[in-house]
Amino acid sequence: LMQIYYIIFLILSIAHFISKAKNNFNDFLFYALLLLLTVFVGLRDNVGGDWNSYFYMYYEYKDKVFLDILKDQQDDMAFAFINYLFSNFNFGFFSVNLIASLISFFGLYIFSKNFSDKFLILIIAFPVMIVICFMGFIRQGCALSISLIGIYYLIKDKKANYFFCIFFAFLFHKTAIIFLIYILTFIDFKNIKKKLAYFLSNKLLVFILILFLLLFLNYLDFFTKILLQYANQGKYVSKGLIPRLLMNLIPAIIFLFLIKKINLTLIEKKIIIITSLLIILSIL
Repeated sequence: LMQIYYIIFLILSIAHFISKAKNNFNDFLFYALLLLLTVFVGLRDNVGGDWNSYFYMYYEYKDKVFLDILKDQQDDMAFAFINYLFSNFNFGFFSVNLIASLISFFGLYIFSKNFSDKFLILIIAFPVMIVICFMGFIRQGCALSISLIGIYYLIKDKKANYFFCIFFAFLFHKTAIIFLIYILTFIDFKNIKKKLAYFLSNKLLVFILILFLLLFLNYLDFFTKILLQYANQGKYVSKGLIPRLLMNLIPAIIFLFLIKKINLTLIEKKIIIITSLLIILSIL
């Protein structure tokens, strides 16, 4: 059934070609593609690397007490709540996939608004982000898309919205905390006192940061165990490491060499530089 993936990719490519005509039909076409992808991902059956895990997880939450879910450090609160709610109302496992798909593509849609060629974003995202992440790793897909909304707001200089999105993404998958690295984009060491005063004067921002800190401290033992687990694995290397690394490493190096020639805002350039450096450092 691999042909269906080729067909959808072909549809996206044809749509991108049609969009170059710049007609009034483009917006409708883009939304139609988003709907197609949302349904395609949300109503899939027995497809995805973690399908069985999520399938059994759905029924496990039906027998759990909600307060126990909040206390369990293994659970991701937002995703656990969706499973708990939908399983107790007997909406069916497909409802979880559908709502996760809606969240994922909504995030991708918001992020695409940063770019003039939104159709190209769908083409780039399809092979890995959509097929592998959205269809295979539901929690990570939701967390990634919500984090991309945070990046969208960061580019718009809406810092409180950025922090809230990363906080919300953290509730879907704890690894979303890595997106806090982009705090570095708005740290001005020359005017550190003024920046600090601005942060402290923004009550909403301070509230979100305190909330984030409390949540992180709640999961501190979990993060410690995970880090020790990876450290004790010694020379274990994932089989997919090299392809994934090269897929990101090559464009990261190209971006760093050509960053001055690319027509982007200062904040966008900072985001690309930080991302590229993280990718390069991941080799170590």
